[in-house]
Amino acid sequence: MSEAIDTSLKRIVQCLLSLSDAEKFVVRVDGRPVIHPRMQSLFNVKFAADIDCSLYEVVMTHALAAEKLGPGGFTRTLELVLKKFAKSEDECLQQFTAISRVPSELQLMDLVQRHSARGGVKISAMLRRALELGGFGGRIIIEKTSSSVPSVELVRGYAFELQQLLPIDVNFTSSRVTCIDGHIENVSEIHHLLEAASSAKEPCIIFVRGISDDVKHTLKVNYDRGSLRVLPVGVRFDLEGMNTLIDISIVSGCDLVSSLKGDLISSIKFNELPYVDQVTIFRGRTLVTNVNTSHRVQAHVNELRLRRAKQNVDDVGVLLDKRIKSLSPNHVVIRLPDDKDLVTNSQAIDYALRALKSAVDHGVTPEGELVATEYAAQVHSSRCFNTLRQLGAFVPHSLL
Repeated sequence: MSEAIDTSLKRIVQCLLSLSDAEKFVVRVDGRPVIHPRMQSLFNVKFAADIDCSLYEVVMTHALAAEKLGPGGFTRTLELVLKKFAKSEDECLQQFTAISRVPSELQLMDLVQRHSARGGVKISAMLRRALELGGFGGRIIIEKTSSSVPSVELVRGYAFELQQLLPIDVNFTSSRVTCIDGHIENVSEIHHLLEAASSAKEPCIIFVRGISDDVKHTLKVNYDRGSLRVLPVGVRFDLEGMNTLIDISIVSGCDLVSSLKGDLISSIKFNELPYVDQVTIFRGRTLVTNVNTSHRVQAHVNELRLRRAKQNVDDVGVLLDKRIKSLSPNHVVIRLPDDKDLVTNSQAIDYALRALKSAVDHGVTPEGELVATEYAAQVHSSRCFNTLRQLGAFVPHSLL
């Protein structure tokens, strides 16, 4: 029985290695997960024997887990399982912690070149340009474009994923901003603001939890008429929304109007609202540019990072990471043509960015290879290998 399992194991791993040329099983395009066509074949593999199906599931589970921790972990895990290589996790950790080095800029750019090679020379050049514009700490967003020409654009501003309460895309310069932790039910609550904005002929953005249909209708009609440039932007009614309102108020330099502090919407004075350099609203994304508050925002980000370092709860950590990203002052948009190469090119960029993050977070070997990838592959191949051995796979003690 053990010989049959061992033979089945070899057959399965060799099959997976022959199909795993894509090296990465999922990419994100326009914020949506997309399985790479070549990697899709891994999920379509069928085996007639029950033993093959069981072993296939074990191997896939550990290989995919390794890929999530470090790019290239999937293929490397398969290689190690095939070689029947096993070490304890403690040994692996000690080994790779000892050789971990902080990557130099040259090593980082070399990682970009190697890990984006699948997309070709043009994609590698675009990614290098994006990193030059945004820096290694900036945000890079991949978008589809109807144009046949790819492009790289630096967008200056703080990006927030918010709800467009009115179906209007705008780009306001020198706009007034107010943040309201509440729901606007009646036009009378903000009538004084609307009159002041109309008289001053100045744009104004209202970040708010929500507004009634009557208020929406009034703002839309007056905006279409050209008599008023006041737009509401919705912030979710939950803990994340509360934090977002705080972040926006710091970015814009305005006070957060909240009933918890005894504030009234009717007490807001339009001429005391701060200006921000620019506000862009499109596709549910709001970009705020405001140079005057950069030092205040940086101090806020430093505080969030300290809280993140002390946080062990995953959900809270994810929330803090999202806030820190939104408060990054610059991001770069890479626009790729919506053609047959879109997924491949997106995958190449995403793969290289994951390699950069892994290098910065966990270091590289003296040769410039990713420590996390090798460590994850050895740990998961060891776990996979032990599971298979418990099922009856035969391995000579000399290889343990």
